[in-house]
Amino acid sequence: MPPGTYLVNGPIHLKSNVNLHVPEGATIKFSTTPAHYLPVVFTRWEGAECMNYSPLIYAFEQENIGITGTGTLDGQASSENWWPWASSKTYGWQPGMPSQADEASRPRLFDWNTREVPVSKRVLGEGAYLRPNFIQPYRCKNVLIDGPTIRNSPMWVMHPVLSDNVTIQNVRVISHGPNSDGCDPECCRNVLIKTAISIPATTALP
Repeated sequence: MPPGTYLVNGPIHLKSNVNLHVPEGATIKFSTTPAHYLPVVFTRWEGAECMNYSPLIYAFEQENIGITGTGTLDGQASSENWWPWASSKTYGWQPGMPSQADEASRPRLFDWNTREVPVSKRVLGEGAYLRPNFIQPYRCKNVLIDGPTIRNSPMWVMHPVLSDNVTIQNVRVISHGPNSDGCDPECCRNVLIKTAISIPATTALP
């Protein structure tokens, strides 16, 4: 794509042999409307498989996929949208507001997981308030994430699951919301995570 700012009203689902290239000067901003991330997809939430909101960038059982370029991916998450669902006053939650602590949300998912309820019946999404990850390649092979700046994720930023041959390098993550883990490879094989970018702690981030 050429330089500029682009708003996408929903997730990007990568298919095999596709490289999402975001060059310098280009920014992709993602909608903060939860309904835009429906229908639910097969995903993992804090280690438990379920059917939930689609990650902002998602791939399921694909191969040879990439996210490259030195542009910006901006989830636009903030205390005005996704972050209060974490049930923390630090991120905008107030008593009486819905959150992942509700019985229909996180506790319900982990109960299903403990009882080994089939994943097809663990349907969450709307009304469950479980935030999606930003980038999740699930059961994928040959994955490259190289170069982008990733901002303001609803939750975990990069979350490869059950994937093989994953390379993550030269990525800059700027996300200060709840559970903004930079990279959580889960049950993967042959994972390389490296960076050529060093930001001193005293450097002010834009």
